[in-house]
Amino acid sequence: MRRNNWNLHILTILLLVSIQSTAQNRKKLIKGEIQPGQFVPDFKFETIIDFRGNNENTIEGNTKLSEFKGKLIIFDFWTTNCTSCIEHFPELSALQSKFEKDIIILLVNTLQDEQEIKNWIKSNIQRNPEKNIIPKNLKIIVDKDLANYFPLRTSIGYHVWIGKDQKVILRGIPVNTNERKVLDYLDGKDIFFIEDQKTREIKSNSSFFAKDNTNFDYCSTIGGFQEKDANPYGEVIENIKNNRNATIRSTYLNRSISDLYTFALQDELNSDTSILFTASFLPNIVLLVNDTSQVTIRKKYLNAEEITDRLYRKSLFSYEQISSIKYSSQLRRKLMYSDLNNYFRLNFKIVGSIVPQLIPCYKVVKSNSVLIHKSDRTTSKIEIKENMIEFSGMTLREILHEYFLGCRKIFKNESDVVIMGFNDSEKYDLKLPLQRLFEDLTQLNAILAQFGLKIIKSNDFVNQITIQDV
Repeated sequence: MRRNNWNLHILTILLLVSIQSTAQNRKKLIKGEIQPGQFVPDFKFETIIDFRGNNENTIEGNTKLSEFKGKLIIFDFWTTNCTSCIEHFPELSALQSKFEKDIIILLVNTLQDEQEIKNWIKSNIQRNPEKNIIPKNLKIIVDKDLANYFPLRTSIGYHVWIGKDQKVILRGIPVNTNERKVLDYLDGKDIFFIEDQKTREIKSNSSFFAKDNTNFDYCSTIGGFQEKDANPYGEVIENIKNNRNATIRSTYLNRSISDLYTFALQDELNSDTSILFTASFLPNIVLLVNDTSQVTIRKKYLNAEEITDRLYRKSLFSYEQISSIKYSSQLRRKLMYSDLNNYFRLNFKIVGSIVPQLIPCYKVVKSNSVLIHKSDRTTSKIEIKENMIEFSGMTLREILHEYFLGCRKIFKNESDVVIMGFNDSEKYDLKLPLQRLFEDLTQLNAILAQFGLKIIKSNDFVNQITIQDV
């Protein structure tokens, strides 16, 4: 019995020494950020998790980076709250299946701990057992030390490629990882990529494009995709005042044509008081152009099968406007709209405008007289009391707009739009149940019916940003 205890004691000591030695060896390996062209030190994968949220000991029988020699290794850095990262998983899975003999794609998480990721996977499985949030052929690596080699620069979701010689080929945004580029690498061709570099800070006394900020009334610059000193994911810096020169500046970097028109035409969009709610955080765009990839990178509009870095460079533009501080925000946006139309008409035979378009939508109508108590309040107020939301001193449009913002589980399709089917400028006091207490349109209509209102499906003209060839 004593001998067994002694043996167990020795085994425990050896295990602790081994763990300590591994940790010390890892610390020796980590010497700071690794750049493209540099060698990646060999290391053992810290924690491996499969698509069901279970631990695994190896990846294809391998436990160390060097054991994948001969394969292209792609690290996808992600977190569970990065929706755009998760949306890319099916594409990465398809790429892994197509090139399974030549590449290994690993989902690397350096910002969350093992248990948090496991809980997230298993929670998704419970909600939807038929759908795997993590594809079966992709493994998760949980290793915070990798953040020293490949630290976060701008946004999570960046990719790192490590070649067959264990040197970094590229580091950058996810659109670098596509079938064409993998084939180019396997064929021995030079690889070009968009790096996720740090953004140069734009201060009040400087600008991105202008050479100097001397006094003037107005100037603007439009350019293509900016790879140097600009966030590749896009950046918006609006209404920066320079009191010394009495100017105000707005800079839009690496945005699509449709995005730029959305910024320029927001006053016209907001003036459409019939719109109560849109499910998309971005307005729906009508594209009457032959080449949709010239105008947007939103997948729902694209003719292209996948978004690549080449498409990214082609589709994104930058705009900067500097004007006198005396110009109103409405005037500045009108001037921006004029600049965009002049530039894109001349260079791409494209113009944008606000055009009423006939679209399928939901419409709020009166089923009979509105049965709501009119308000005598001079100020508006919203309060939550127990399971009710109390709206006071607000028009029906204001009430329904605020209320429908919490109804995304009903109006969940990106194209869903709810409009007001009648005019009513009266102010009301109204109590409505919290949105979590009902599940579908039928139940919502049962609530609205108490006040003489109903939501119906309709086809109506709604103001839309329309971009077309000329």
